[in-house]
Amino acid sequence: SKKEIVVYKVDGGLINDNDVLKCDYGIYTEDDWLFLIELKGKDLEHALDQINSTIDILLKQQNIKVKKLNARIVLSKVSVPRIHTSKENKLKQLLCKFYGGGDYKKQSQTLEDSI
Repeated sequence: SKKEIVVYKVDGGLINDNDVLKCDYGIYTEDDWLFLIELKGKDLEHALDQINSTIDILLKQQNIKVKKLNARIVLSKVSVPRIHTSKENKLKQLLCKFYGGGDYKKQSQTLEDSI
């Protein structure tokens, strides 16, 4: 069965402040799942900072709860590295512990495969 989804523009939409890091998009599903999406060239570390900052601004600071929070980073210029950085591990632990066991994925293809 098809799910209703709402796509939010985060950078320049939900968060207009140019002085803070934020991801590109949020996708919210009818079963109260939120996907934070960052489309990036090759800078994985910066993308992770943007996802973490968005979690802080949109969810933590306003004490907003969702059933499950998921993060997706899509890299366009390099193949996805196999190693996990400490920032990735911290994000995975955060999603697992505080946000409904949500997941994190990075990839170098289109988004459709991972949502």
